[in-house]
Amino acid sequence: MAKRVNEPTYKRFLTQPIKRFNETNHAFSRGDRREIPGHHEVSDASLKKQFSNATGYTQEDRALFFAARTINYICRRVTLSREVPEILEIGHRPRDASGAQIPPDKLPVSNPAEMSKKVKRVAKWLGADLVGITKLNLDWFYSHWGTHTVERYGVHEEGAPIEVPEEYKWAIVMAVEMDYENLRRSPANCAATDLAYSHMAIVSSSLAEFIRELGYKAIPLGNEMALSIPMAVDAGLGELGRNGLLITEKFGPRVRICKVITSLPLVLDKPVDLGVQAFCEKCSRCADTCPGKAVKHAERTDKPWNICNNEGILKWPVDGVKCLDWWAKNGTWCAACIRVCPWNKPDRGWLLWLHKLVTSIVARTRIFNRLFVIMDELFGFGKQRIKPFPQLGRSER
Repeated sequence: MAKRVNEPTYKRFLTQPIKRFNETNHAFSRGDRREIPGHHEVSDASLKKQFSNATGYTQEDRALFFAARTINYICRRVTLSREVPEILEIGHRPRDASGAQIPPDKLPVSNPAEMSKKVKRVAKWLGADLVGITKLNLDWFYSHWGTHTVERYGVHEEGAPIEVPEEYKWAIVMAVEMDYENLRRSPANCAATDLAYSHMAIVSSSLAEFIRELGYKAIPLGNEMALSIPMAVDAGLGELGRNGLLITEKFGPRVRICKVITSLPLVLDKPVDLGVQAFCEKCSRCADTCPGKAVKHAERTDKPWNICNNEGILKWPVDGVKCLDWWAKNGTWCAACIRVCPWNKPDRGWLLWLHKLVTSIVARTRIFNRLFVIMDELFGFGKQRIKPFPQLGRSER
């Protein structure tokens, strides 16, 4: 079981106050501005690989890849658009003289703890696998809108400041599991990532509408507007790992994160200490495997690898430029660092019980960490596996 703590484990690694990160310096934004040579969206090498019809890159694989992300692109464009009213006209509410729907009255919340339980139940019913609640921390919001968000969704203005009204005081952070078997294909086409993005869009936008119908403000977010991982850490969903990803107790890094910021009164969850920090110090499988050499082998540092990283905290910064450069050569995304992580295990069968046993030990002592890493590699966990199409994993069952 996860050990609840009063402060997130990253607090011990802070070396200076955190500054809000400018999204224009994000690797994706820099790539969209063509500042990264061979960026995956414009690279001839990328297109050649993507349409090669080699194993893992067939036309069927590519079709599944785009099908999985359809809802993501639709929902994110709608929820980010400034032309969409804050209260989406989905229901059948009464209208005023101008024809606009009348917002619902606020549901009285006398027991925020009970309301928090209800919100979590709704989030899981909608499709979230993990849910946590944290106080809204503006340090984790981007300071300015980046090129990537603006060009992808046609909203806001590049470089414009991001301002969050004071009435938004809570963040509901949710994690959506990515299919274990499908993700084993990486770095070949694996639609599990894209399907999770569509699930994120459904969960966050639907939960936000649920809260709006209670009479409170709510904004659904995917990757845009704020850094998901520190918010998830604050909400008690996991810890930051060497691979620069959220490591959860149940799924390891095999999740995608979305959130809803809201004015609805809620009760905060405590952060967790899973033993991830000490474990990652003894494990470097993500760095050993990364095809783009974007994950560090060295000790933690509070110095950025480049302007794609923020500073002020001791961590293993990931080189977004090298990562995107590899994506260009690969012709598709890459999740090799997730595939090989020892925390990544299927949530079924005997492996589930073994994973629970190992993680419970890791949470209490670091003595066996190196042994667990060696055993994980010795038994072949994390090896790439490409089965014949369709590679649909649990969706087939």
